[in-house]
Amino acid sequence: MGSTPACPISGCETVLNSSYSELFGVPLSLFGLLAYGGVAAAAVVAGQQRATARDTSSLDLGLAAGASTLAGVSGMLMCVPFRASPLPLS
Repeated sequence: MGSTPACPISGCETVLNSSYSELFGVPLSLFGLLAYGGVAAAAVVAGQQRATARDTSSLDLGLAAGASTLAGVSGMLMCVPFRASPLPLS
């Protein structure tokens, strides 16, 4: 979009412009926004149901699964740039 990303390390623009930045032509950041938004919405619903003393065990399980999946995918995506450009052996 023409702006420089806020990034604590160098090379963020390279990664954001690489083949790893999109899935089926859609930016990974959009998938992340939707996924984290879904988990946040489920947390709000669970909190509201808890306030009315409803059973939230299925929502709790879904939240745990969603948060674990997001953490795993985020961890994997953080490793992609390091695998894409291996360190020289000499």
